[in-house]
Amino acid sequence: MEFSIVMQQWAWVGLGAAIVMLIWLFGTDYLRVQKDRSRWRDPYWLSWLFMVGYMFHNVEEYAIDLTGAAQAFPAGIAAILGRMPSEVFFETVNFSLIWLGAPLAAYLGRKHNNPFMATGMAGIIVVNCLTHVGSGIAQGYNAGLATTVLLLVPIAIWCLCVCYGKGKELPSKAAWANIGIGLLYHIIMFGTTLGLMLPNRANDYICSLILLLDAVLIFYLWWLVGRRFARTKE
Repeated sequence: MEFSIVMQQWAWVGLGAAIVMLIWLFGTDYLRVQKDRSRWRDPYWLSWLFMVGYMFHNVEEYAIDLTGAAQAFPAGIAAILGRMPSEVFFETVNFSLIWLGAPLAAYLGRKHNNPFMATGMAGIIVVNCLTHVGSGIAQGYNAGLATTVLLLVPIAIWCLCVCYGKGKELPSKAAWANIGIGLLYHIIMFGTTLGLMLPNRANDYICSLILLLDAVLIFYLWWLVGRRFARTKE
């Protein structure tokens, strides 16, 4: 299956955006909120760092991996399903939560003083790590494994350590809620992929719609749970 120019180039566009964001993150204080402490302890600053990490992650998955293979992650999904899904499937997964949901959560989290929402991607990353590492242990290197282990996981664990816990921005139980929401996202995603796409019970567009609704649900839970923790703190 030959992908469109959007599918072939979007990860590289994301890399360019990541480089610009790195300049904003480390060269300015524009994305900082809590300027009385290190930027590395500011949940709102970290919320934007998640996206930088994911843009690099997308390059390894969708542009070129460490073996030099292009579009290696879609090829891996095709090997599981026995066919290559429509590119709308991959675009929905990434654009709905990573390109739209994550930056909107970072923005609204800052605007409404909701650090849980701002750092919601930490739970997504932790669970995503388990899939990459588990597959790596069982089958060897997979597209996305290196950036997961070297970039995403350290950022997520650091965020959970400095923002969640006694006397910190959020209580320890909020960290478990964060990871639980990340787990729910992946259960729905894998349930759709393996439960509907693998046995061809639904076409790719129906599955993509389910994944879009999955992202909307997770975004809502970030906001709702975050507001509850904010009220508890008050």
